[in-house]
Amino acid sequence: MIQRRGSLTLGLLTVALVVAGCRPSTVDEVRTGDAELCRVCSVSLAADEMLFGLGVQDRVVAVSRFADNLGYSNVVGRFEERVVRLTADLELIVKVRPDLLVVSPYNSQDFLNVIDGAGIKTYRTRDVNSWQGIEDSIVGLGEQLGVSERADVILRECQQRLARVAHSIPEQDRLRVLAWSTDMVTNGEKTTIGEMIVRAGGINVAEELGLEGMTQISAERVLKAAPDVLLLGSDDPFGMSALPPAYKDFPRRHGIRVVAVPVKLLTSVSQYFVEGVELLAARLYGADDKRTLDAGK
Repeated sequence: MIQRRGSLTLGLLTVALVVAGCRPSTVDEVRTGDAELCRVCSVSLAADEMLFGLGVQDRVVAVSRFADNLGYSNVVGRFEERVVRLTADLELIVKVRPDLLVVSPYNSQDFLNVIDGAGIKTYRTRDVNSWQGIEDSIVGLGEQLGVSERADVILRECQQRLARVAHSIPEQDRLRVLAWSTDMVTNGEKTTIGEMIVRAGGINVAEELGLEGMTQISAERVLKAAPDVLLLGSDDPFGMSALPPAYKDFPRRHGIRVVAVPVKLLTSVSQYFVEGVELLAARLYGADDKRTLDAGK
């Protein structure tokens, strides 16, 4: 979760924002053709990735500090050094003087109230617990920046790719898949990882168990649920390094296959979600389907 500093009172900070010259942007100004004067700032990785996809890097003055995180970001090195890397730090946001601040559903209401009170235009991405929410966020951000056509192109390409995956997976003998993390958390209904499993042709075991959201699940309950596949977040396609330390031999002992997808794709809540679906489907049913745990020794 992005942290914010609280060293100033909200009242003093509102004054500081106004004095610093952060002016409101009208909708017309933001939507103007090239809108060269629009200074766009993002405080979430999902927004960073969407902004890159929309091709507005020349208008971006700040991105989240996660944009260059090799483990989590799909846009490492995509933004120039001049672009500030920040958190939801109100004082630092003042310094970059944004015309449009892209925030996430997780930013606090206090933070949003101060920003709004200072007259800084904001766009809040949708609740991204589903591909539909991601689509809505890309459409909305494209509208705000006057690049709706580019947003339409992104989504049309994504929809085509998802359709190809859907046509490539077997209609029968779907694999039962359970996502499991190093802190023994799984992803049930109303999560992007749960939806990724389904779109990749799997059956989400956590959803079968009636679980919703991110929920801890014990090894005993995993064993009782008897999934065909454990899905882990790891750059290692066999995912052994991503297993909880005390359970490194758990899949092998119980005959459960392990499949891994890089964390930056598995947890993506931007257009890169689709790449995660493609990779997971390939590892469940494609060339990777014949890989065994023994081959990963």
